[in-house]
Amino acid sequence: MKLTLAHEKKQPLLGRKEYIYVADYPQAATPSLAEVTKAVAAATKSPENLIVIKKLHTRFGTSSAQIAVEIYDNEQSFSTYHVVHKKQKKATEGQPKPADAAAKK
Repeated sequence: MKLTLAHEKKQPLLGRKEYIYVADYPQAATPSLAEVTKAVAAATKSPENLIVIKKLHTRFGTSSAQIAVEIYDNEQSFSTYHVVHKKQKKATEGQPKPADAAAKK
């Protein structure tokens, strides 16, 4: 997968940078979010835990995608400004904690 930087915007008040990349992956399946995160981390030399993939848009019949990425400067700005959507909250809330599962047995 080849990443090409299309747009870069700095958000100093939010402590992050926003990038738009174009990814080319000829004769391959659409890359997963984990693969894209690793590729962006390698391209920007940032830690993977501070990278958020906002959008991965592919066009039908092509082997390229447009990727919107936010990279936070540090853990504090990530925890302060990163918004977790309701669907992600519900998915993590429904899972039993390891201590609860052991107590039920």
